Amino acid sequence: MDASHRIVCPRCSYDRVRRVYRKGPLQKFIYPLFGYYPWRCTRCGKKLMLRLRNLEQTA
Repeated sequence: MDASHRIVCPRCSYDRVRRVYRKGPLQKFIYPLFGYYPWRCTRCGKKLMLRLRNLEQTA
């Protein structure tokens, strides 16, 4: 994947994030209605809710 297509953490500007499991009723039932998926920065731990299911969608 090209570096210009990476997700960048808004807190620490690190470009390594990963999908994480949904927790709580908001993430399990409400966010999916709008197409949001939970991601977490591997450096600082900031949780992001993005409309990307996987990194291949960024290309």
